[in-house]
Amino acid sequence: MRAWVVRGGSSGEFENYALENDVAVVGWSELGDLSRVSTRNEIREIVRRAYQDIGEGAVANAAGQLLRFAHVIEQGDLVVMPCKTTRSLAFGTCGGPYEFRPNNPPDIPHTRPVEWIRTEVPRHAIDQDLLHSLGSLLTVFEVKRNDAATRLAKFLRLGPNIESVPSADSGNTMIDDDDVLTKDSAVDVELLAADGIETHISRVFRGHRLAELVEAVLRAEGYVTRLSPPGPDGGVDVLVGSGPLGLDPPRIAVQVKSGHGQVDAPTMRNLQGAARNFGADTALFVAWGGFNRAARRLATDQWFQLRIWDSGTLIEKITENYDRLPEQLQAQLPLKQVWTLAVESDE
Repeated sequence: MRAWVVRGGSSGEFENYALENDVAVVGWSELGDLSRVSTRNEIREIVRRAYQDIGEGAVANAAGQLLRFAHVIEQGDLVVMPCKTTRSLAFGTCGGPYEFRPNNPPDIPHTRPVEWIRTEVPRHAIDQDLLHSLGSLLTVFEVKRNDAATRLAKFLRLGPNIESVPSADSGNTMIDDDDVLTKDSAVDVELLAADGIETHISRVFRGHRLAELVEAVLRAEGYVTRLSPPGPDGGVDVLVGSGPLGLDPPRIAVQVKSGHGQVDAPTMRNLQGAARNFGADTALFVAWGGFNRAARRLATDQWFQLRIWDSGTLIEKITENYDRLPEQLQAQLPLKQVWTLAVESDE
């Protein structure tokens, strides 16, 4: 078995469609049915004719990815879709050959059937070297470094306790020699930096300490807060209000879960009940392990009464307010801003 990353659009715009329809999809919608061609040179010529305004390097890059997607990935291979919309990972196995579906929603006619096994797996459940291997900006690529396919398959069977296999080149993705190395070697630096922050927070801010971090972020945003002490808290870890005394709306009841498990909709409804008991207007659920699909749907349906932060959202809040956090917290979470050249994804 081999392991492949197939992204769901440069901004995650195809992720829900892929998961709901049991497929992996790619764009390049101006191209026709690729089942009629089988070599890199044939696909390269099709790409060259369809996209006359791009250079030869980009043509070769696209041709290599399309060849993999249509003809190299095999039934039973592992498929990983990094989800930007939920900052998680979806795992499945390829269920059959390439299909061209011109009636698909706009821009995604190229499909492979996929049996999705686990979706919305938190990124911090995966070892750091594997996350680096998944970090290329390519839409379709094979993950080979550090016995990745075997270890990812083991993760699906046994959970996150996979032995790391450090390597001097663990930060790179193995790319076919015929591809354009300058582009193929590009990685999502911002995402990988967030992964490093996430790993550090998971190690340092466990249990009630994560609630302390959340409270500090909310205080930095200008709210008046009251942090519950460790132990029974009536279902609420932080009470939040506005105004000089914290009595003005919005009045928010916050629950913080530091575990790796996903929060479900019933657990979120319990928080809403606790929030009403405390006289809060809104409930905020912060779950380091994220939320399952039903929980996210509930948060969407009850937008004005319920908000959710997963690990990605919390990290965004931390970086936005970092300079206003207490010095003690900054010492425990040392961050610095780095400017880097923005590299667009290939599709």
